[in-house]
Amino acid sequence: MIKTTPNHMMFGKLNIEENPNKKIYIDFFGSKENNNEGYYNHVVQFNNKPTYIEEYDEALTYSKKIISLEDDIEIMKRARLTKDTTFNYMPASHIRPSMSIPIYEDGGIVDDIVEEVNVLDYEGYVYDISVPNLRQYISNDIVVHNSIYGWRGADIRNILDFEEDYPNAKTIKLEQNYRSTKNILDAANKVIDNNMGRKGKNLWTSQNEGTNIGLYNGDNEHDEAKFIASKIKEIKNTDHKNYSDFAILYRTNAQSRVLEESLVKSNIPYKIVGGLKFYDRKEIKDIIAFLRLIQNPVDNISLKRIINVPKRGIGKRTVEKIEQLSIEKGESIYSVILDIDEMASLSHRAKSKVKDFVSIINKFIAMKEILSVKDLIENVIESTGYIKELQKEDTLEAQSRIENIEEFISVAIDFENTSEENTLEEFLANISLLSDIDRLDEDDDFVTLMTLHSAKGLEYDIVFLTGMEEGIFPISRAMVSEDDLEEERRLCYVGITRAKEHLFITYTTLRTIYGKTNYNSISRFIDEIPDSLIDNINDKAKRKAKISQQKTNKYFTGYTHENTGIKRKNDPNINIGDKVKHKTLGLGTVVGMKGSGDKKEATIAFNEKGIKKLLISLAPIEKV
Repeated sequence: MIKTTPNHMMFGKLNIEENPNKKIYIDFFGSKENNNEGYYNHVVQFNNKPTYIEEYDEALTYSKKIISLEDDIEIMKRARLTKDTTFNYMPASHIRPSMSIPIYEDGGIVDDIVEEVNVLDYEGYVYDISVPNLRQYISNDIVVHNSIYGWRGADIRNILDFEEDYPNAKTIKLEQNYRSTKNILDAANKVIDNNMGRKGKNLWTSQNEGTNIGLYNGDNEHDEAKFIASKIKEIKNTDHKNYSDFAILYRTNAQSRVLEESLVKSNIPYKIVGGLKFYDRKEIKDIIAFLRLIQNPVDNISLKRIINVPKRGIGKRTVEKIEQLSIEKGESIYSVILDIDEMASLSHRAKSKVKDFVSIINKFIAMKEILSVKDLIENVIESTGYIKELQKEDTLEAQSRIENIEEFISVAIDFENTSEENTLEEFLANISLLSDIDRLDEDDDFVTLMTLHSAKGLEYDIVFLTGMEEGIFPISRAMVSEDDLEEERRLCYVGITRAKEHLFITYTTLRTIYGKTNYNSISRFIDEIPDSLIDNINDKAKRKAKISQQKTNKYFTGYTHENTGIKRKNDPNINIGDKVKHKTLGLGTVVGMKGSGDKKEATIAFNEKGIKKLLISLAPIEKV
């Protein structure tokens, strides 16, 4: 343990406190103050009332409950390394010149400025900070975050070159696995064998072979999600499993949306590890707030949430003055800001900023009568500059938030393809049904959803490894660099070895994600698994060679499109001028066509419902 002072050993206790800007500051973990033995505690602090909690999971649950009390909250991660000094928390890979970072100097932690960032050969000692869950150490007098992923600052060369740097070191490989069946380990070994930059290691187990890996090829992401929900219920009932025995893994946060919706519709409880549910994510709540204000300008809660989002120079004090006047006049806040010039207490600059905001909202209100929901959302994102602000941050977290926003456009596409009334009002009502679900108590039995990066060290009886397509996993930005591709493969290895008894791998022929519909070829990682270890669940899950049928797996039977209500892709031969019938929208005439194959989109003038744009492959339409 590195001590800063004799009486202070606090390397990042977890504090949650509300500041005037309504941000939750989460300071990382450490020991209780004034305890020289380093007794490990977690501290949750809200409104200056600290609560000491021994277990990290309890502290995290408590903090999430606090966060859920406030609608307009941004979570900020900080590292509290001394009693009085708090640093913004970031992995080593994010360190840039001019940043302020903590260093260890003269027996304590002090603040220093980064002048330049270089990779150096260091031969000194590395001191581990032995606080559970802290994952930080001090090297060359710099406090460093310890991780296994390159995007968090890990460098695989430290492992590959270790024996060369320390020729007298003895390497002991821990290769026996007590978690997974032989078939699961064999699949993982075959995948990771394709990495050149690794130390040779081959996991083995004394357990039996187990069942083969189930491979499912969905029509699209909804088919994939419905299969997973159906299979969870089937196995739970036949094998008397708990929901907590199941995990669903995916590469990016944005993929969780369709999976969540399918679980909700199937009445399957779930939780997300290492993140928030899709509709609880700040960026999604912000965009929804814009839409709610456009639909209902007297919605004061939504207005206050986004009047200064992204930052447009409308401060908290200005909003308080406007809100106070609205209370005095008995009017909505929006009614007051329509006549902002009448507020003598505001500066000319403040009035100008408010007018700009009003102009944007008024434009959107007019647009909602002529634009589809999808087009309106795209206009909101573009006109507000929301994504541009995130792009300026240039962080992985910001990129993930951008992907979530783009995935929200997919929500609108799904809505337009299935809704009877393609209106903003109905869209918001539909969103409310999905997002206003009661939060689970911490003792409830639930399926676990998480990104692959969050899965390290965890294990589950049954695991679904989803979205196994080129461009999704491996992710597209990793396919231009061999080093990045090898890191993706290591991530796949992690995902496969999370499964103890049964592993299902799913991929789709067509996927709409980030607001775009694409055909993706099957992931190369699937092709790296021997055919003898894989069983096809449906006829479409064909591989380059015939799958061995030597093992019969009871988990791979009984699932068809018919018994789950999933319809095969629609393929009516329609052209401009044709009369068509929609299941809910009624009769109409095709007035426009674009795209091809499953991306073919028809513009249809319905007799009673007006003009709609629909994907022919998904919409329930037929030629009449």
